[in-house]
Amino acid sequence: MANASKKEDESKPLRPAQSQDRQPGLQSPMNPAPRSEPPTPRGRGRLEGRGAFITGGDSGIGRAVAVAFAREGADVAIGYLDEGEDARETRRLVEGEGRRAVLLPGDVSDRDVCEGLIQSAGEALGRLEGEGLVVKTHLIGYSAAPQISRRSFEELYELRLLLEPEGARHAAENMDEDRLHSLRQFAGAMAQPSDGDERMRYSAFARQDAAFHDRIMEFAENALIRSTLAHQHTHFHIFRLMFHARVTDEALEEHDAIMRAFSARDGHAADRAMRAHIERSRARLRPAFG
Repeated sequence: MANASKKEDESKPLRPAQSQDRQPGLQSPMNPAPRSEPPTPRGRGRLEGRGAFITGGDSGIGRAVAVAFAREGADVAIGYLDEGEDARETRRLVEGEGRRAVLLPGDVSDRDVCEGLIQSAGEALGRLEGEGLVVKTHLIGYSAAPQISRRSFEELYELRLLLEPEGARHAAENMDEDRLHSLRQFAGAMAQPSDGDERMRYSAFARQDAAFHDRIMEFAENALIRSTLAHQHTHFHIFRLMFHARVTDEALEEHDAIMRAFSARDGHAADRAMRAHIERSRARLRPAFG
């Protein structure tokens, strides 16, 4: 029995010996790279609308926890010492799940630093309040802001039509294979069928759709347009107005048209496809106001 176990151990490939001259160590140079993503392709929305502060979230178990929490719907604040490259990779993975990631460097062995990190998390909630996503009630705390009004909805879509088609045109003109691959990953994730509660499925779709549109604006290479649109939180408002399979099915067809324009590096086609997508999205959602 012992011999059989020994042979079995000998058959396993050995990992190369590795050492680093610094503490804490870095994940980026490790070979093979540790796995950070959960084995389940979809979450169930168990942390929807919540936030988490994860110390050591830049790498290792902390990174895996950050990604798992994001997959379940949480925004994540990542505490780390000075491993900036690792922390930025964790942020990329969290944002790939359609959630926000905030990087908070600091030495948690220092009490004052710890208090500052917690204060920073509170300030992040304050920014959400300033952007109209949450409302603070004295002695009670934060709660979700009221649903968007009809007038604000129409103004939001007017703004989108002014900015996003032009942004898509620039993104198509700036497109390369790496950027195209990134967008295909977002589009593919949205198109994957999933089981479970319809509201949770649409919640996951809304997060991925928001990340898809934001990435397009990133590739447009106009930081002001990207920031302006990000602060509107369009997909948060859309999700609260309506969740239905029709919304996702039709949006996926429209995304396909946008992706075809990007694949062809055709700026005018990207402009037309994005404009059609936004106009149809507005038409789908207007009935929510009665």
